[in-house]
Amino acid sequence: MVSFNITITGLLLTLTSCNLCRISTAFSINTSSSSSSRSTISNQSGSKTTALRSTNTPTRTAPAPPIPQSDPNHPLIKLANEYLYTQSGFYSSYDSSVISDEFVFRGPYIGPLNKEDYLSTMDTFGIWRAIPDINPNAFGFTIDPQDENRVWFMVRNTGTF
Repeated sequence: MVSFNITITGLLLTLTSCNLCRISTAFSINTSSSSSSRSTISNQSGSKTTALRSTNTPTRTAPAPPIPQSDPNHPLIKLANEYLYTQSGFYSSYDSSVISDEFVFRGPYIGPLNKEDYLSTMDTFGIWRAIPDINPNAFGFTIDPQDENRVWFMVRNTGTF
């Protein structure tokens, strides 16, 4: 008989009456490989639930792969950061020399826009002039492991109207 314990601490999201409720809780799952093929799940309050599980559940024998880390000094990450903060036309005035003549902007609702149309749109919107202290607060810069010429990142915009 083989036994193991798994403890998962995380955030559970529950949709109740059209309101998103956040419930932070820890679960402990005790599983035993025996003829009963049952798992017991306990939450912080101590209540338990027993559930049947398949006896032929495949198990992972290899360890999880390492999480790739991007070097913050990678030239593409530096270029992406510089472009975002100082040349994009959204958070600052744009620099048309860094945008290729073959550039095409495709958004979920806008586009495709070629370079000329994109720069005209940035001039029209003028977000950085309307909100002078706008800041992308960019974080999580990483090189795409499947496309080494692509940089992914997230922004958390702040600014005052």
